[in-house]
Amino acid sequence: MVDIAGERIGLLFKEADRAALRGRIDLADRYVELARAVGMRYNVTVPAAMRRRACRGCHGYLLPGTTSRTRLNRGRVTITCLRCGHVTRVPLGPPRVTKARAVAGGGRPKRRADGAGRAGKTAKAAKEG
Repeated sequence: MVDIAGERIGLLFKEADRAALRGRIDLADRYVELARAVGMRYNVTVPAAMRRRACRGCHGYLLPGTTSRTRLNRGRVTITCLRCGHVTRVPLGPPRVTKARAVAGGGRPKRRADGAGRAGKTAKAAKEG
């Protein structure tokens, strides 16, 4: 049942996208409302990408430029609902290191034991002073 509910939520958000792009914001709001109801009934978490397309204040569909305003502020994405004024802030964190990159050595560089590599010091300067 949980898998079916997850699929249904995905389909409802796709239909909300289509309806909003055709100008039927009222229909898109109804699809979001139904998706939330399905998620609550079967205790299914709505994926973050879909959750960000619905306002937490009025539960309406957020279509950038039409029903929402999206801005970048101080390392965060700020999404403002133009109907109710609710503001959602999503942090823009550092890029995540995937498992493949970590194995290949693409992660964070390791510190050297002799102190080189910090504050512009060379290995020789670190030893001297």
